[in-house]
Amino acid sequence: MMAKSEPHEPYRVLYLCSGNTCRSPMAEGILRKLVEEMGDSAPPIESLSAGTLGLSGTEAALYSIDVCAEHGIDIRSHRSQSASKELLDRVDLIMALAADHLHYVLDIGISEDKVYLVRAFPSQEGDMAELSIPDPIGGPREAYEQVFFQIDEALRRHMADIVKWATRKHEA
Repeated sequence: MMAKSEPHEPYRVLYLCSGNTCRSPMAEGILRKLVEEMGDSAPPIESLSAGTLGLSGTEAALYSIDVCAEHGIDIRSHRSQSASKELLDRVDLIMALAADHLHYVLDIGISEDKVYLVRAFPSQEGDMAELSIPDPIGGPREAYEQVFFQIDEALRRHMADIVKWATRKHEA
């Protein structure tokens, strides 16, 4: 049974990709915007991101920043961080952008109960390769736009589930 959390403690959702410079910063920003749009009706939800490659302090990719800005999301201050076991242990929900990120989390001993592919959530079933969101790094701006829309669609589709899980944490 989940311990009752303090009223000020947010439900922490972490988006995980490879370098934490393209996909996961976009996802972090999209969730932050969706929570802001809910206003006072949203439970406290914190949006985070990290990468499996161990990069730390790197800015988000320019195309990620530009595409997010076109949609009213500011990720200019983002700096990459490594997906350490300690960080992953501190979050409530881990949303992997691709199958290899999900496997990384499971391989370091994180409970499978809190790890999902972002496009599969809240299910843990489906074709992992098909549900993975491709890495746009080094690609044209259009690749970043396509990735943004894939992430945005997935987050909007499962926002009600995130809110429900966050509310359940605070009522436990």
